[in-house]
Amino acid sequence: MNTERKIFLKDTLIFLINKLVVLHGNADKKINIILAMYGLFLLNIYNFVKLNINFFNMDWHQQPLILYFIIIANFIIFIMLIISFKNLYLSLFPRTGTIKKNICHFVTVSEMSTEKLLKEFNSITEEKLIESLIYEYKANSEIAYKKFLYIKKAMIPTIIFFGIYVLENILLYFILQRFK
Repeated sequence: MNTERKIFLKDTLIFLINKLVVLHGNADKKINIILAMYGLFLLNIYNFVKLNINFFNMDWHQQPLILYFIIIANFIIFIMLIISFKNLYLSLFPRTGTIKKNICHFVTVSEMSTEKLLKEFNSITEEKLIESLIYEYKANSEIAYKKFLYIKKAMIPTIIFFGIYVLENILLYFILQRFK
């Protein structure tokens, strides 16, 4: 492989790895948005519980279907919350296969002494550096893929959760206003 080709490959791999770092940051931003939405839910949980308590303290002999709807809605909300948090956790801490130790991987570098690291960098060949960059690119691609996959899996239950939560709050509010 000629020198120009090696430089081109090395620069391309570094560019792609930097692009993956940006993707990781974007995934983390999406996770933070979803968690902020759940934070808003937790801020409003007092009103939600209060509405449910007022609702269950009423006499429901005449309209048991509404009672069943509220019970099922609360159950679905709870299940969607669990599924969403599980997927958010997996997107924050994606598991990948075994990562080959190489000079470009942060774990390998952190385990080396400064002297050993300097020695490794001074003695590394361009082919070995390109190979290390390829392994790092592969590992970061797997992590980015899993992060976005679990974010997608977390979004569906989050949307269902908030849809049912809003509908139930509106229904409870109007029911309680009607029977005051």
